[in-house]
Amino acid sequence: KDRKRISMDSYYPILSGCLDQNEIKSYLDKIFKDFYVKDIGIQCVIEEPWVTVAETSEFIISLMIYGDQEKSVELLTDVLNITEDNKDLWTFEFNSNNSKYLVDKGSVTINGVSLTVVNPNKNSFKVAVIDETYKRTNFQFLEADSQVNIEYDIISKYVERLIIDN
Repeated sequence: KDRKRISMDSYYPILSGCLDQNEIKSYLDKIFKDFYVKDIGIQCVIEEPWVTVAETSEFIISLMIYGDQEKSVELLTDVLNITEDNKDLWTFEFNSNNSKYLVDKGSVTINGVSLTVVNPNKNSFKVAVIDETYKRTNFQFLEADSQVNIEYDIISKYVERLIIDN
């Protein structure tokens, strides 16, 4: 399989410390060209519209390793600007005790689409749905009060299990 379509496969060599400065610069330029969505962040997979805080944050770390503080701040600003004022935010409501698995700027998967959580509370949360995500997923068919499948970030479940088991 062609792994060049997956953003993390491009910056993991940077995070590992096995590249010199010239190689890092080449990787960073390619990632920014192929995966950056203006004012939003870094896509996970080139042919999919999903942008997550996790992918963007790992790329920010890669930029900091290289010493590009300007682009790091630009991307961090993109992530921090995902707020309730953003017109692309969708609200999802639920009745369960699963709100404990949702954190602001964390990840949640809705109908198979990984999204960034914004302002979660006990009964609802918001996600940023950019136009490309809307057009290329089943979100275009959702209506108010549609039922959706929600999958919570597995890391929080592992942490919960560690706490309970200890």
